Amino acid sequence: MNRHTTMFVLTGMFYMVTEIVYGAVTAMDPRLVGQTSIWSLVMGGILGLLFAAFSNGSTQSTQRMTYRWRVVIGGLSITLVELASGIILNLWFGFDLWDYRGQGPNLWGQISLYHSVLWIVAAPAFYWVDDVVLHYLSGFTRPSPLYFYYLDLFRGENPQDD
Repeated sequence: MNRHTTMFVLTGMFYMVTEIVYGAVTAMDPRLVGQTSIWSLVMGGILGLLFAAFSNGSTQSTQRMTYRWRVVIGGLSITLVELASGIILNLWFGFDLWDYRGQGPNLWGQISLYHSVLWIVAAPAFYWVDDVVLHYLSGFTRPSPLYFYYLDLFRGENPQDD
C-alpha cells in the first residue's frame, strides 16, 4: 500500500474510533459503547490526505507556516469537512448521523464551536499518525512520541526536530 492509501485507511479508522470513544465517554458508558458510520471512514480518510499535505510543511504554502498554525488549520479542516459532510449526508440525504443543535453555538446543527475546539486539540494526533506512516512506509526518521506533538505546541517547535 502506498502512503496515501494507508493514510486514508488509518485516519478513517482513527476517526471512527474517536467517535465511538467520545460517544461512550460523554454517555458515561463504561462499556465503551458508542456509534459511528461507514461515512466516518470516508470523512476521516479525506482528512488524513489533507493532514498529509499539511504535515512537515510538505507544500510550499505550509513550509512558511509554524507548527502551531498547521495544528489550527488542521482542526479547522476537520470542522469544514464535518460541515460539508453534514450538509450532504444529514441535510440533503437525511441520514441524521449527528445533530449538534442542542450543543451551544452551532451552524445548522452540523458543526458546533465546542467540537471545533476539540478537533483542534485532536489535530496533533493526526500529524503523528502521518509521521508514523511515513516512518514505516518510506523509512523516514522515527517520529517522536505522541505527547511531544502536544508539548511542541507550547515550546513552539516542530515535533520532528526533537
